[in-house]
Amino acid sequence: FPSHDISKQNSLEEVNIKVVFAQKRTKLNAPLTPWLDEKVLPPLYFKDGSKLSVEAFRFLHYRMSRAKEIRIDLEAKLLIEHLDTDKNYEYASSLLDAYFVNGALTNFKFCLTLASIFGDTTVIRQLRNKVQEFADNTRGKMAEYVVKALALNGGTQALRHVEYFSRKYKNKNKNVGAAATESFTLVIVTGK
Repeated sequence: FPSHDISKQNSLEEVNIKVVFAQKRTKLNAPLTPWLDEKVLPPLYFKDGSKLSVEAFRFLHYRMSRAKEIRIDLEAKLLIEHLDTDKNYEYASSLLDAYFVNGALTNFKFCLTLASIFGDTTVIRQLRNKVQEFADNTRGKMAEYVVKALALNGGTQALRHVEYFSRKYKNKNKNVGAAATESFTLVIVTGK
């Protein structure tokens, strides 16, 4: 299914049903890890200015953790569509900092995606710097993850960086260059 067909404009009631279902299955009893605790991270906001509930906050992290690749989980996307992308910069920045401070583990790579889609120019700059840092320090797979997350931001500045990496790493660290080139298809698929 193309992703744009699955989530026409879903209602918050539909999202809440999914949150309650995950809660009943005890998926939201605790944060995935202490540094993803809603008491530690800044809140996320809906487009109407209201804050996400603890359950919705945990649901977003839980669903995104299910994505094996750098992409937006389909159920998480239903919730993300209702979030204010201009009001959640503080969350994005804090999430990215927490991710890197806590070892940048691949099983929490979804934090890169969330930080990128809600991030401002500061977050984009930090992601750009991490691509170079990881590529230069033989952490090619992490550089691939970061460049793909950068593309999911969809903004002009982020895409310029991705295009730059597709050229910079064409010969050396080819996997990073290939990931940058491939990530342009992610932007088209997500429709951002």
